[in-house]
Amino acid sequence: MDLPLFYPQALLGLLSIIPLIILYMLLPKPFKLEVPSVMFLMKVEESRKKVYASITKIFKDPLFLVQLFILILLTLAAAGPYILSYSDMSDSDTVIIIDASASMQAPGRMDKVLQDVPAYLSRTNTILLAESETVTVAEKVTASDAAELLPGIQAKAVTADISAAMSDAAGILAERGGNIVVFSDFTSWNGLDPVVAKKMFDNGLNIVFVPGYSSPAGNNVAIVNGYPEYVDGQYNYHFSVRNYGPAVTVPVKTITTFPDGSTEISGSMNITIGGYNTSQFKFENIPKGTTEVRLETDDAIAMDNSAWISIPASRSAAALFVTDAEKQPPSMIALSLVTDLTVNNASSVPDLSELSGYRFIVIDMTRNLTGRESGILEAYAASGGTVVFVAGDYLTAGNIDVNTAKLLPVKTMETTVNDRGAAVYRFNNTSVTKDLNLSSVYVRKYIETTRRSNDVSMPVQTNGSSALFAYAAYQNGTVVYIGFNDLDTEDEWNNFAGFPEFVVFWVRVGSWIADIGSINEYNIVGGLKSSLPSAQYVEAPYGNFTTDVIYYDTAGIWKTDGNVIAVNLYNDRESNTAVDGSSVIDRSLSDESFLKQQYEIRKEVYYYLIIVVFLLMAAELIILKKRDEL
Repeated sequence: MDLPLFYPQALLGLLSIIPLIILYMLLPKPFKLEVPSVMFLMKVEESRKKVYASITKIFKDPLFLVQLFILILLTLAAAGPYILSYSDMSDSDTVIIIDASASMQAPGRMDKVLQDVPAYLSRTNTILLAESETVTVAEKVTASDAAELLPGIQAKAVTADISAAMSDAAGILAERGGNIVVFSDFTSWNGLDPVVAKKMFDNGLNIVFVPGYSSPAGNNVAIVNGYPEYVDGQYNYHFSVRNYGPAVTVPVKTITTFPDGSTEISGSMNITIGGYNTSQFKFENIPKGTTEVRLETDDAIAMDNSAWISIPASRSAAALFVTDAEKQPPSMIALSLVTDLTVNNASSVPDLSELSGYRFIVIDMTRNLTGRESGILEAYAASGGTVVFVAGDYLTAGNIDVNTAKLLPVKTMETTVNDRGAAVYRFNNTSVTKDLNLSSVYVRKYIETTRRSNDVSMPVQTNGSSALFAYAAYQNGTVVYIGFNDLDTEDEWNNFAGFPEFVVFWVRVGSWIADIGSINEYNIVGGLKSSLPSAQYVEAPYGNFTTDVIYYDTAGIWKTDGNVIAVNLYNDRESNTAVDGSSVIDRSLSDESFLKQQYEIRKEVYYYLIIVVFLLMAAELIILKKRDEL
């Protein structure tokens, strides 16, 4: 029959008991002695009785019993005994994916999900939020720890990329396999259709789409679009309101917080939106500061009843462009187009005392930097400034000096020449590279580079992974490397300067570093990720923290390093509560389940036996001590 042992063959170790018994029964060596026959017969009988007596004596010897049990317990421990029990909690790893998009705020959706999740937890759990990118709430935690984290999960001002979350879950379970459980209303998504993604990742995995959150959620009125504009010396705000139910009249009020911190609330005005229709409105002369436009209605989704506007106070900054080129480089001309940025130029790096008024410095040289210049740049960056190095021969391994090499976020080597032109690849949606079309850009000559540390961001690279745009913190400042040489020479490095994207790129670089941007850069849609020049203190609608990368996933006002950013949902699909997502469940043919089953749980107990063995060994030492045999 089956024994509750992982390695029953180890029971052969019980044979070690036989030598132990023999050892205790060993008698002194026999010797010859002449005796009468009758006496011999009597001695034989007496010897037989002594054998029985010796066996009895052995089993009465506590030292023998202790050693006997030690051998038995060690053999059992090696055999791997376990206790067999049954539980309704899976012993496989489980990844819970929760759709955290705005539509999950509809009544009964997110609350019901958070109530249902504990029933799907296993012994080892990972919780992922499907937003515009995947957010990890907990990784490989117990069921109780996972359940404690659930109350803090809320719907965000984003559309979920469910397929990306499933891909991340499949990666987590790649080694051991397990369960992926998806909780979503499936009314809208980014990326692949969830059913297609399910078929892609279900090899060896149990993927379950949990039904019950997809039914229409009642009437809703939402601000689905909006933008501020500057016209005739004033800011106006255009916005669209969509009604997903019968005709309705809704009061609207505005709440303005001025730059000095004071607040003004306007009187309510009524707007009427036809049944299942969209209407456009405009508020004129929006003041500087932040303004919330609020629909005074209690409907299915509260998040889309408000829109936030940020009108920054006018600010200016200055930058120094250091170049020894005969003509102004195209990058300098592009930087001069940045609103409220003054660009001065110099042929060499001035003294440190003259750099205090500059927000950042750009170095774009044909000659090598002197030791004095690189030392000044190092001190400027260390004290909180930003230095931008544009690629050139002065940065190659044979020409670069120690201070400059220490400053750069990448380690530079020799230049590489590719007559056919190396392709340029864009990674990550930063504020500089978002929607930047680089498909027609190629580089004929570039500096081979490697990342200096894991903290270096490289959003633009060649097909050989050399940086064309990289940045990292340096002490209190930031250093940026741009691999697109733009000097007008016969040996042209690339064709980037011939495209409109070149100007867009440099304007964004200048705006990003100098914290100056157009009004649209202060008013964004949820789901954008932005890299900061360095770690900064951020005030978000849900709390404050320090980071160098901001993920704007919550509607409201965000503040960082003097910038005030308005984040809005503006998503017709997420606000549409009339959509029924149950068809996704039907198409998924999801009849898998690991609930309400009985799982066989084998709990190892060998360590308890080992503890008893140590106690018996201690008892053995005590017995030997008392017998004076130790």
